[in-house]
Amino acid sequence: MYNPVDGMLTVANHTFNSQHDLMIQAKAIDFTGKDSLIFQWFIEVTPTSVQKIESIKRTLDKLCSEKGGFLSLRLLSSNQNIIDDNLYWFPDSSGNYSGLQQMAKSNLEVKVRKEQTGKIEVKLVNPKDETVAFFNRISLVDRKTKKRILPTFYSDNYISVLPGEEKIIFIDHKAEQNDKELAISISGWNVDEQYFAIE
Repeated sequence: MYNPVDGMLTVANHTFNSQHDLMIQAKAIDFTGKDSLIFQWFIEVTPTSVQKIESIKRTLDKLCSEKGGFLSLRLLSSNQNIIDDNLYWFPDSSGNYSGLQQMAKSNLEVKVRKEQTGKIEVKLVNPKDETVAFFNRISLVDRKTKKRILPTFYSDNYISVLPGEEKIIFIDHKAEQNDKELAISISGWNVDEQYFAIE
């Protein structure tokens, strides 16, 4: 995690086992989608502990001074699998989110498929040369009325997808309608609202 006050990167281990050969990786991303690796380090974390790693405040403040920006913070296993993934967004040096206000639209690609009755998979793919597809809300809706179907459970939501990456979300529902009468709605900060049939 990142502390915006002092810029400290911190790793928390809530398990009763030591965690070895982990890599913490911090990338600054501008509003065109260009990233800069600002910190990468191998760490070990003792059981049930919180470990301060390094402050990146000076570097991040400099990179974000003009328009603001994003910080992608990841904890990776020894075989490069993502254990934890956080995205932070920052104002410019005057405290305004000027870059967010000027972000280009993202051409987020969406694929929706029925896994089984009451379970849907949504894959979000952000092409390589795009900006961040920021803060996307996924909703299961009635295809005709566009009203949300409740209760519905999402494995994740309000999702940001970095350029060249994808995320998969699972949706569980108990809608009375069949899937042909339902749709998936997706809209984000820089992604126009779209509706997708369930295949």
